[in-house]
Formats: sequence, structure tokens, C-alpha cells
Amino acid sequence: MSQIKYLYISDTAESEPPVQNGEGIMVIDAEGAYYITALISNELYNSDIYAPEINWYLRYTQEQSEAKKEIFKALYEIRYIRHKNSFVKKHSLDVQRSVAIIGEGEEADAFVEYAERFFEVTYISPSKLLGVEGELGAFRVSFEAFNEEEEKEEQQELSIAQIIFCDANNELTKKMGVESLEGNDTEELVKRFRNRIGWYEYAESLKFEPTKCLFMHQDEPTCKSCLDVCPTHGLSYDEEKKEIYFSHLDCIDCGVCVSVCPHQALDFAYFTKEAFLEVAKLSKGKKVLLIAEKYLKEVLDFELPAGFLPLVIETDSFLTQFHFESLLQETESCVLLYAPKVTAVSVKAIEILNQTRGERIFVAKNQEELEASFKLMDTKG
Repeated sequence: MSQIKYLYISDTAESEPPVQNGEGIMVIDAEGAYYITALISNELYNSDIYAPEINWYLRYTQEQSEAKKEIFKALYEIRYIRHKNSFVKKHSLDVQRSVAIIGEGEEADAFVEYAERFFEVTYISPSKLLGVEGELGAFRVSFEAFNEEEEKEEQQELSIAQIIFCDANNELTKKMGVESLEGNDTEELVKRFRNRIGWYEYAESLKFEPTKCLFMHQDEPTCKSCLDVCPTHGLSYDEEKKEIYFSHLDCIDCGVCVSVCPHQALDFAYFTKEAFLEVAKLSKGKKVLLIAEKYLKEVLDFELPAGFLPLVIETDSFLTQFHFESLLQETESCVLLYAPKVTAVSVKAIEILNQTRGERIFVAKNQEELEASFKLMDTKG
């Protein structure tokens, strides 16, 4: 089976491509592509890197002729630039079917009965729980259990793959493989746990430069912003050694730590700063729609005005003033960020740049605001 760089499968998309076969992108129908794989494609099953923004762009853009061809090609180039600059490392671990359920009462009893259909369950009363250490696939759960032969309580320790607390959330639920039944849909919770069984894959998505960090090995650390914002146990620290530790297994790739680091000691593997600078050059002369990939499914049945380049990112949470400023320097036009919830870092960066460079960055939190922003930006040129 041969692999090519860029592939466009024509009959699975809603629009014809603005290029012909031989213009740097192989254009072929699904039947012809059966024995072909590509580095980057508009279809998931024929590529190492799936680029859903390609079909999305062709479906909604109002662009015509040569300009449409240029942006179409740029979407492939953006994905390639991200790929060649990425330092994402993949890891995997074996997750068994063992689950500890911590709870008591009728609701907990009923859940245990349901969970036993899918897992090897150890049911522990909260009052008997002594401690939990370890990580997904290898938690060490200590608890008191009654020894019938000795007729007394004694401490036991089991190796458990995952843990469910039936009561309210606690600090442990920040770890991957530990969740609370409260506030969760039972079937969805069980589905998540079942999906982790077997070889569970996770990514190492952060690059850390200790020499730039204001916490690492400093006699009087002046910053631990990344630690303050991490929503999981992805980051932790040793006060005595003045060191930050990373748990890539617990990291959820949100990128928030990258955005708050004042000295750029952290970089985001999925879209490095080096890659972003290179991608920004492709926006020259165009307006930029900055949108996270997951939101492409939300923004539907609309018209993307001519002149817009959709710049698809992994998440908008890693964005900083550096990213917005890089785009403004190259585009010579406007930038529109689509994000239902904008981070405080992005809000501040946008305010600063709009004050110093004129109003050139716009924000839309829903499709109605998006379409209104298109009209407003049209008046800005």
C-alpha cells in the first residue's frame, strides 16, 4: 500500500475540489483510494492526519476561483506544518477490568450490581478506606476488611485499575481513572471506564524548558501559575526541591498551563510556537477565523465570506498574546476567534492588542455572534 502526502477523496465530500489532480494534491474517488493512504486527507480512514476543516471549508466558503484554490491548498500546508513541528509522544499502558467502588447505601448498592456486569468490582465503604496511591491501571487501594478466620478487622491493599466514588467529588477525581458517580450519567460513566480497558493510549503533549521557569530551583520562587490553573494532577511540585513534575497520563491536553506561563517555559506539542509563526505567514492578505477543531461540528449551515482562512487549532485554551500578535503581523487584516468560552488570558491579550493596534481582533461565542462578526469585519476591510 503506497502513501502520498496530500489526498482529497472527491465523492465523499459535498463539493468538488478547486484543484486538479497533479496540482500538489491527489484527487481521487473513494474506490480508487482503497489501496492508498496519505499523510493528510479530508477523510479519516485514508490518512495518518485527518483534516475535517477541508470538507467544512469547501461546504461553506463563498470564495471563488484562484483565491479558493489558494486557501484550499493552505489548509493542507497548515496541517503539514503542525505535523513536522510537533513533538507529541505517544504512550500506552495495560488497563485491566478491576474497579473499586467507594460508597454505601441503596444507590451505591444498585450501582455496584449494575457495574458487576462489566467489571471485576471491589466494593469498599468510605469509612473503611485508608488511602489511594498510584495511577490509572495501577492504583494501590488500602482499606480495612473483616478477616473471618481471625474475626477482626485488618488492613488490606489491592491493585486496582480504576476507581469510582459514589459520593461527591474529591481531590482524587482529578486523576485519570478516578471519577465520581454523583453528577454523572451512569451509562456514560461506565462507557468511559470500559473504553479505557485494554491498551490505553495517551500523549506527552507539553514541552518544558526549566531554564525559563521562575519556579524551578529558585531560592524564592516568584511564579507557579501553571500549577494554580491545572484542572487535573497533570502538574505537581516538590516544595523542598523546588521542582515541577509532569504526569502526562493525568494531563488532559487543555493547554491552559501554556497560556498562563509568563516566560514561555511551556510549549504545546500539538501546535508549537515555531509552527504557529510559520502558519501565520500563510494568512498574509487574508482574514483569519481561529477555531478549535471540536467546534466545526457546531458551526453549520452558514456562509463563510470570501477572504477568510479557517485556522483550525487543537484547543483555544493555549492561546496567548504571542499567537494573536503573530497573526496580526502577517495577516494585515482582522482575526476572528470563535470560542464559546474565552480564557482570561485571551481576553486580556485581545484587549491589549485592540487598544494598541486598533480593533482588529473579534470574538464570537456562538453562531449568531459569528455571523454578526462577519458583517462587522466586512466594514473594517
